[in-house]
Amino acid sequence: MAKKHPETKFLAVEKVVSVAGVLLQKINENELTNVKLLYEDISKEIIEINDKKVDKIYLNFSDPWPKKRHEKRRLTHPNNLKEYRRILKDDGEIIFKTDNTGLFEYSLETFVNSGFELIYVDNEYKLIEDDVMTEFEKQFREQGIAIHRLIARKKD
Repeated sequence: MAKKHPETKFLAVEKVVSVAGVLLQKINENELTNVKLLYEDISKEIIEINDKKVDKIYLNFSDPWPKKRHEKRRLTHPNNLKEYRRILKDDGEIIFKTDNTGLFEYSLETFVNSGFELIYVDNEYKLIEDDVMTEFEKQFREQGIAIHRLIARKKD
């Protein structure tokens, strides 16, 4: 997305060192100057972001944490959505993609219950022009796994 939209500033937050390393390599290879990479857990970093500063949040293929006891670790848990609402501008959006049906169904409910309006929901998402395919997405598509995508807008 940073390559496609050089006029936009991106903050990438990743807590898995190998994934962060691959991302840093891509940032350097593509000479991207509009991306800042934080090697950190977003739940620790988000408290540093000022209110209403972010236009969009992309949640791409996050860990589904399928066990009930790990629910609070999900990036779409109500506690996280509350923080996303705080940092999003009034018309801010979250774009969420996953291959995990259970996480997607859980997230549909948590978004609505956390003050977001679902403006786009697709259980068999095909890539659209203004989107880019992640490496995980490419792998899943090659295996015939359906991709789920939603766009949620912050409601007043």
